Amino acid sequence: MTSLEIKDLETEQLNDYTFNIIPKYDPIPRIDDMSFNFQKIDCTVTGLKAPVACHSSQRSLCEVLYKCGSQGRRVPTYCYEAYDYPEPKYSLETENDNSLKVPTDVIVNTV
Repeated sequence: MTSLEIKDLETEQLNDYTFNIIPKYDPIPRIDDMSFNFQKIDCTVTGLKAPVACHSSQRSLCEVLYKCGSQGRRVPTYCYEAYDYPEPKYSLETENDNSLKVPTDVIVNTV
């Protein structure tokens, strides 16, 4: 959706069709409007870098994947290479010819 299309949306539509992720220390949600649907998440950065670093959509994705689970999907490498999340350990399932690599650590949480 482009910014021009967003301007034409009504407040009711924003509340019906959007979901905000609000990282801890991110300053933007403090000055911007939110929809009714939102989830606050943690941000592992502290100090002076936190306001900018916590606004990163990639960092937010990593936080959601590590807290909520990746449903057996691989976690993007930038999560552990750039953002210091623990590197997941994968094992090879051998039940059939279409084997999938499934995480065996914290990211297997599928609750």
